Amino acid sequence: MTAYLLRLSRVPPSVSKFVLFGKLFVVGVLILALPYSYLLQRLNYELSWYIVTDRSLRIRIGIWSVEEITMTFDNIQNLRITAGPLQCWRRGPLDANRR
Repeated sequence: MTAYLLRLSRVPPSVSKFVLFGKLFVVGVLILALPYSYLLQRLNYELSWYIVTDRSLRIRIGIWSVEEITMTFDNIQNLRITAGPLQCWRRGPLDANRR
């Protein structure tokens, strides 16, 4: 173990500066990616919706590739809409099992 630590202490300063620059670069990229990932998640949440009518269920999902599914209640075996304590004013997740 001490031999390994002695080898690490002999690393040239230019290499240690390069490693420090690499670490700072990675942290900077991750910090810059946070608003972008939040925006994508928020858009996905806002643009995904469902409508339950007296005859059918229509689900629309997606930002760039929009997928719209319409199911009549004759083909649905189980329909469950759940909402947790933080979703009391918004819609919750929807689970629909088809035949």
